Formats: sequence, structure tokens, C-alpha cells
Amino acid sequence: QPLTLTETHQNVPCFGANSGSINLSVLGGTPNYTYNWSTGATTQDIANLVAGNYTVNVTDANNCTSNLTITVQQPSAPLTISSVLTDASCFGLSNGSIDVTINGGTAPFTYFWNTGAVSQDLINIPAGQYTLAVTDANNCVSSTIYNLSQPASALNVVVNNITDASCFGYSDGSASINISGGTPAYNVLWNNGSTSTFVNNLTAGTYTATVTDANGCENIINVQVNQPAGIVPSFVFEADGICSPVNVEFTNTSQGTPSNCTWQMGNGQTINDCNSFSYSYSMPGCYSVTLTTSLNNVCISSVTLDSIVCVQQWPTADFIVVQSDDAYYSGDIQFNNGSINADFYTWNFGDNSPLSNELNPQHTYPGNSSNSYQVELIAEDSSGCVDTAIVVFTIEEDFMLYVPNAFTLDGNDDNESFLPIFSNPSDVKEYHLLIFNRWGQLIWESFDMLNPWDGRSRGKDCQDGVYTWKLDYTRQNKIRTIIAGHVSLLR
Repeated sequence: QPLTLTETHQNVPCFGANSGSINLSVLGGTPNYTYNWSTGATTQDIANLVAGNYTVNVTDANNCTSNLTITVQQPSAPLTISSVLTDASCFGLSNGSIDVTINGGTAPFTYFWNTGAVSQDLINIPAGQYTLAVTDANNCVSSTIYNLSQPASALNVVVNNITDASCFGYSDGSASINISGGTPAYNVLWNNGSTSTFVNNLTAGTYTATVTDANGCENIINVQVNQPAGIVPSFVFEADGICSPVNVEFTNTSQGTPSNCTWQMGNGQTINDCNSFSYSYSMPGCYSVTLTTSLNNVCISSVTLDSIVCVQQWPTADFIVVQSDDAYYSGDIQFNNGSINADFYTWNFGDNSPLSNELNPQHTYPGNSSNSYQVELIAEDSSGCVDTAIVVFTIEEDFMLYVPNAFTLDGNDDNESFLPIFSNPSDVKEYHLLIFNRWGQLIWESFDMLNPWDGRSRGKDCQDGVYTWKLDYTRQNKIRTIIAGHVSLLR
């Protein structure tokens, strides 16, 4: 039987490997056989082969020979992995991806990632290291390591400074922010439309800044601009009447807590006080009052109440006692009313007789009788303001006292001073004349009945007005008399 060669072989499953083999079968001829392979091998079978052509020459015992060439194949290309990486766009964000493409090898392929995933591609993954092993149908394996990156730090936005509105309702607040991290450049958008890291002219409220970096990463921050509590000036008042002096209680009812309160009292005087206080108006007229409040010398607001206090000038009660030559015998006394700014009068003649409302009454006292009487005149105006004048006079034989109710300092040497006149000065043993201003202050006095008041006090001219006089005198008969009244100083 002729020498015949047959074979079975194992191709190389993975490109470039040396895992091929050839199993040679010999039929016929005369054993024993010798083998001579093109690789130099002398065994019947050969293994650990790379892809290629292999030739064997077989010789039997009779030197008969037979040749056979075998081709060991492998995949057309090695199993390789190519990929496209997309890094995470924002620090800490899971939006990276790995897109894998397989080249060579023998399909189908299986995939194993170090994350446990078995998909070909990875999506929505954070920055980090990823390992992929790909196995083909021949169990060939290819692996690779990927390093997915991200920005070095997160997009960070912090408030740098906030300036609150200085006053309630003002639009002078401001805010600024600092930006770091992420991927420059940055875009800023406030909810009021501003695109700068610094915003101003802000009223109180919440402002939102949205910062976006070059990768589209966002960071949103809220800024609160505050304002002080609103201060609304207001006050109430209560006057004790309209007759001078009028005492008024002012109560501050302003909303909020001002640090300074200034009152303009309407008469040129200013008071700094945020509490309630009392104030007295003495000069006639109507007064408007303004309250101005402020907070730390800003946030200034004012309120004015017009003509809230009206002061009526007191009437001036005054009269003179006129005794005729026969007053001692008849008892008839004439009272001449010298009151100013009065509308109604009430006379008390000091002898328990009925009161009189006449303007210039005449009253009859007991005749042929020496006596002293205290006469009171109450003068009242239409507003209810009253003043009282009291005169003590004596009805006696051959002694009279005259007290003028006015004198004029006009330089004409006529009626230029004030001096009570006695009908019998030698009958006056002690004499004391006192002059008071409208506030009851003593401004002049004399113990000399010949020394008149010249309308001056402490070397200075006194202003026009009504003054109160008080005369205390004692006669030689040791009868002491004290009388008082008013005198008008005119210039």
C-alpha cells in the first residue's frame, strides 16, 4: 500500500498567538516512519504553532517518502479596542461617557468593566479610573484602562459683601459675589437682569445670582438685602386751654425707633427729645409744630401739624377809684374801668353788697365813716380768659391816694414815670412800692414816695406791656394799707 499522509490541525484562535497544532496520520508504507518538518521538528505531531505554512516529509523503512503541506490560520486582525472619552463637565457631576469600538478579533464579543457593567459603552459616569476587558468568540482578551477627568474643583460662588438699604424703602443697597473653581470663563445673571458680580441700587429683598461656567456648570446663590424698620413720624398733643400761658403735653407716637427727634415749636425754639414732654406757650398767636425724626442722622422724615396751639392774650384788669370831695360824707365812690382786652366784668365792692357787671359802676358805701375796702375787678374776654385787679382804698376825711394806670416814655416830658400820689404825703409814715413783670418777678422797688419808676430795670429799658404794682404804706395813725394793681408801660 502506498505511503499516504493525512492531517487535522488547530488554527491559531488569537491573532499573533502560538497556540496552533497539527496532528499527522500515516497510512501504508513500511513502518517505522521518520518525520522531518519544515520547522526542524522530527515528531509525528507538532504544537505551539503560529499561523503559517508547515511542510512535513515522511520516510518509511524502505525509504519510501511522502510530503504534505498544511496551512495554520489565525484571525485577520488582532483584537483591539478604540474609544472616545467624554470627561465629566462639572466637578462631581456624573455626565461623563466612554464610547468603545472593537477592531479585529472574532465576534461576538463580551465586555466586563471594573464597575460590574457588561455593556459595550458607559454613560452618565463620574470622573475616575475605568478598566475594560473584551473577550471575543475565541476567548481572546483585550483590556484597557481609562482615566476620566473633571474640572479641578467645583464651581464655587460666595457672597463677598452685602450693603443693606440705609433706610426703609431706599434703593441704595448693594451686593457682590466671588467666583472660583469650575471652568472659566463665567457668565453671571441676577434675577433683576444684572450680569455683573456687583449689583447696586437695590431695595430690600432676596436677589438670586445664577453663575454658569464654560462647561455649562451652574451654581445658584441667594443674597438677602435688609433694611431698617420704617420710621413714620407722628405725635399727639393736649393743651390745657387757650389762655396764656398755654401748657401743652406732646406725646411722640412715631412708628419705629428713631435715634433723633427734633421738634420745631413754631416760635423759633427747637427741642431735641424723642420722649413725651410738656411745653408752655405764653405769647398770643397760633403755632404750627413740626416733628423731624432720623435714624443715625439719615432716614429723615418730618410731619407738621398746622396751627395746633392757639394762645389767647389774657385781658388786663385795671381800674381806678375816684372819690369826690364829699365822698366821706356821701359814701359815693366812682370806679373807672381801665381794663384791656376784656368783654365782661364782675365787681366785688368789698362790703358784702351784690356783685356788679357794669363797665364803670358807682357804688355807695356808708357815709360819715372812715373805713378801708378791698375792691376786686374780674375782667374776662370772650374766650374765657380772666384777670383780676384788686385795689384797697380808704374813705376818710381829707386823705386820698391816686395811682395812675399808664405812663408813656416818648421823650415829651409828660407822664414819663409811674408814681402813686397821696393827697397828704406827710401823713405817710412808711412807704414801699414794688413792680412785677407778667411772670411775677420783682423788677423794681422803692422805699421813697418821691422816687418814681422810670420804666427801667437793672439799668435796662423794660418792654411795652402791663406790669403789676404793689403798694405797702403805713400812715401816721399806724394804719397799714396794702394795695395792688396794674400799670401799662407805653413807648
